[in-house]
Amino acid sequence: MNKPNTEIRRWGIVVIQSLNPNDYKTGEILYHDILKYKEYHKSESFSAFYDVNSSDDFRLAVQDIENSLSEGDILTLQLETHGYCPIKVCKPIFLLSLYLKYKIR
Repeated sequence: MNKPNTEIRRWGIVVIQSLNPNDYKTGEILYHDILKYKEYHKSESFSAFYDVNSSDDFRLAVQDIENSLSEGDILTLQLETHGYCPIKVCKPIFLLSLYLKYKIR
Protein backbone atom coordinates (compact mmCIF):
# COMPACT_ATOMS: atom_id res chain seq x y z
CA MET A 1 0.00 0.00 0.00
CA ASN A 2 1.26 3.47 -0.84
CA LYS A 3 2.30 5.81 1.92
CA PRO A 4 1.91 9.62 1.78
CA ASN A 5 5.49 10.07 0.53
CA THR A 6 5.42 7.23 -2.04
CA GLU A 7 6.64 8.28 -5.47
CA ILE A 8 3.93 7.76 -8.08
CA ARG A 9 5.34 5.50 -10.79
CA ARG A 10 2.25 4.42 -12.70
CA TRP A 11 -1.31 5.69 -12.93
CA GLY A 12 -4.32 4.00 -14.37
CA ILE A 13 -8.04 3.80 -14.87
CA VAL A 14 -9.91 0.59 -14.15
CA VAL A 15 -13.46 0.23 -15.45
CA ILE A 16 -15.91 -2.15 -13.77
CA GLN A 17 -19.15 -2.48 -15.72
CA SER A 18 -22.40 -3.98 -14.41
CA LEU A 19 -25.22 -3.28 -16.83
CA ASN A 20 -28.52 -4.73 -18.00
CA PRO A 21 -28.12 -6.88 -21.13
CA ASN A 22 -29.89 -4.25 -23.28
CA ASP A 23 -27.90 -1.26 -21.98
CA TYR A 24 -25.40 0.57 -24.14
CA LYS A 25 -22.02 -0.81 -23.00
CA THR A 26 -20.40 2.52 -22.13
CA GLY A 27 -17.70 1.01 -19.91
CA GLU A 28 -16.56 -1.37 -22.61
CA ILE A 29 -16.61 1.41 -25.20
CA LEU A 30 -14.62 3.73 -22.92
CA TYR A 31 -11.99 1.05 -22.42
CA HIS A 32 -11.64 -0.12 -26.03
CA ASP A 33 -11.94 3.28 -27.73
CA ILE A 34 -9.94 5.50 -25.37
CA LEU A 35 -8.20 3.96 -22.38
CA LYS A 36 -6.50 1.03 -24.10
CA TYR A 37 -4.64 3.36 -26.45
CA LYS A 38 -3.30 5.62 -23.70
CA GLU A 39 -0.96 2.78 -22.75
CA TYR A 40 0.73 3.07 -26.15
CA HIS A 41 1.39 6.79 -25.71
CA LYS A 42 2.41 6.83 -22.04
CA SER A 43 4.34 3.88 -20.66
CA GLU A 44 3.54 4.90 -17.08
CA SER A 45 -0.20 4.49 -17.63
CA PHE A 46 -2.35 1.37 -17.46
CA SER A 47 -6.00 0.46 -17.83
CA ALA A 48 -8.21 -2.56 -17.30
CA PHE A 49 -11.82 -3.55 -17.94
CA TYR A 50 -14.10 -5.92 -16.03
CA ASP A 51 -17.69 -6.85 -16.92
CA VAL A 52 -19.37 -8.18 -13.76
CA ASN A 53 -22.79 -9.75 -13.32
CA SER A 54 -22.64 -11.04 -9.75
CA SER A 55 -21.08 -10.32 -6.39
CA ASP A 56 -18.60 -13.15 -7.01
CA ASP A 57 -17.56 -11.56 -10.31
CA PHE A 58 -17.15 -8.24 -8.53
CA ARG A 59 -15.02 -9.73 -5.74
CA LEU A 60 -12.81 -11.52 -8.27
CA ALA A 61 -12.36 -8.29 -10.22
CA VAL A 62 -11.37 -6.37 -7.08
CA GLN A 63 -8.95 -9.12 -6.03
CA ASP A 64 -7.41 -9.12 -9.50
CA ILE A 65 -7.04 -5.33 -9.40
CA GLU A 66 -5.46 -5.44 -5.95
CA ASN A 67 -3.04 -8.21 -6.99
CA SER A 68 -1.99 -6.30 -10.10
CA LEU A 69 -0.95 -3.15 -8.22
CA SER A 70 2.62 -2.42 -7.18
CA GLU A 71 3.98 0.21 -4.84
CA GLY A 72 3.76 3.58 -6.55
CA ASP A 73 0.66 2.66 -8.57
CA ILE A 74 -2.48 4.77 -8.27
CA LEU A 75 -5.77 4.30 -10.04
CA THR A 76 -9.18 5.72 -10.66
CA LEU A 77 -11.96 3.17 -10.35
CA GLN A 78 -14.75 3.89 -12.85
CA LEU A 79 -18.01 2.07 -12.07
CA GLU A 80 -20.42 1.89 -15.01
CA THR A 81 -23.88 0.97 -13.72
CA HIS A 82 -26.31 3.46 -15.36
CA GLY A 83 -28.22 3.66 -12.11
CA TYR A 84 -28.83 -0.07 -12.29
CA CYS A 85 -27.04 -1.93 -9.58
CA PRO A 86 -28.62 -5.14 -8.32
CA ILE A 87 -28.08 -5.84 -4.64
CA LYS A 88 -25.82 -8.77 -5.55
CA VAL A 89 -23.35 -6.26 -7.06
CA CYS A 90 -24.09 -3.08 -5.07
CA LYS A 91 -23.61 -4.59 -1.63
CA PRO A 92 -19.99 -5.61 -2.39
CA ILE A 93 -19.34 -2.14 -3.87
CA PHE A 94 -20.60 -0.55 -0.65
CA LEU A 95 -18.47 -2.90 1.45
CA LEU A 96 -15.43 -2.15 -0.74
CA SER A 97 -15.91 1.58 -0.23
CA LEU A 98 -16.00 1.08 3.56
CA TYR A 99 -12.92 -1.14 3.41
CA LEU A 100 -10.97 1.41 1.36
CA LYS A 101 -12.09 4.29 3.56
CA TYR A 102 -10.72 2.70 6.70
CA LYS A 103 -7.69 1.00 5.13
CA ILE A 104 -6.38 4.30 3.76
CA ARG A 105 -6.46 6.04 7.14
